[in-house]
Amino acid sequence: MAEQDTSPAYSHAQRLRHQLPDTTVVERATGVVMHQTGATADAARAQLARDAARTGRTLPRHCARVLAEVTGTSARAGTAVTGPPIRHHLVTSDPEHALHELTAAYRTPIRMTAPEPGTVFHLEHTDAHLFQVGENRLPGKLSFTSAPAPQVVVTRLIAGTMDLPTPAGEERHAVGDITLIGPAATVHLTTTDAHTRTTTLPLPLLHKVAGQLPGQNHPLRFTHPRPASQALAEHWRATRVYVNSLLDHPDLGTAAPLLVANTAHLLAATVLAVFPNTVTAAPDTPVDHTDASPGTVRRAAAFINDHAHRDITLADIAAGAYVTPRALQYAFRNHLDTTPLAYLRDVRLRRAHRDLIDADPAIETVTRIAARWGFLHPTRFADHYERLYRCPPSTTLHA
Repeated sequence: MAEQDTSPAYSHAQRLRHQLPDTTVVERATGVVMHQTGATADAARAQLARDAARTGRTLPRHCARVLAEVTGTSARAGTAVTGPPIRHHLVTSDPEHALHELTAAYRTPIRMTAPEPGTVFHLEHTDAHLFQVGENRLPGKLSFTSAPAPQVVVTRLIAGTMDLPTPAGEERHAVGDITLIGPAATVHLTTTDAHTRTTTLPLPLLHKVAGQLPGQNHPLRFTHPRPASQALAEHWRATRVYVNSLLDHPDLGTAAPLLVANTAHLLAATVLAVFPNTVTAAPDTPVDHTDASPGTVRRAAAFINDHAHRDITLADIAAGAYVTPRALQYAFRNHLDTTPLAYLRDVRLRRAHRDLIDADPAIETVTRIAARWGFLHPTRFADHYERLYRCPPSTTLHA
């Protein structure tokens, strides 16, 4: 019997089945399962085959559904942020209390060796719903073992040392080092008087921002835990400092859900730029150039205008136009001499302009309206606005 389903994920799965060869669908779903479970490619394919048989689907059909659910192009495009960041701060000498907090913060079971009696843990964690940041001061020498988790954690060591096993043997991380941890079947690490700053990003967000589906022919997989260069390591540090300042934004997560989404996308894009991976290294394909047509631009522009108020990325726009992200970028460059995201920014600028005209200056502010439309930095918003409208946004608000 045919599967009766009208959900967004099912609709997206149907589109993927029409767009991609069955072998590509299976290959990409295999990469997703490898990320989620830490399994080998053969084990991941076997799991997909078992799940397909259990649900009564063919393997390609089941794999398309897995891809649609992970990328969440339709279902996650309007992900709502339900409130401001949730902040946790704990100072304790109770190791069980500290372990409970760490397990909750990183959303995966963790085992920890017992510390020396009387040692004190300082743990801070901020949950911004679409991503998390943390700062931990861990006393003495401790060993941690964490279960698999569908996320990555970027860790910067501020003080102390951290040891991580690698295929070549144990590797020591010193002060200032930046490391991408996970996802793996099991993560073991040892710290000594460590002070760490962490950033946690869910894998679906990375898949979405990378535009892996339907934009790439290979699964997203990080190939090295260290930044590709010292300059990129500095870029990560600067981005993390910038995000810290955004977490104090008064409208974050309340009047400006796009602000949270754009911050999450900024972090994900930076991770993809900084750490070597299979997506950013993937070559162009002939279809990317064939699909770079005026029709692609029309479909993408219509999608952008219909969804500019929602959390959409390059991958979402490409899926809405039924092409790869690279084909979409080529189409906008060739026919409009711009980029899809610059076009999206200009659409949101026009929506902000309309809100400024309609707003009561006794109630609204330029900063609040800019944040509502996803502009992270008021000064940059003002620069873009002046280039388009030849006056500061404050002039429009008070006209």
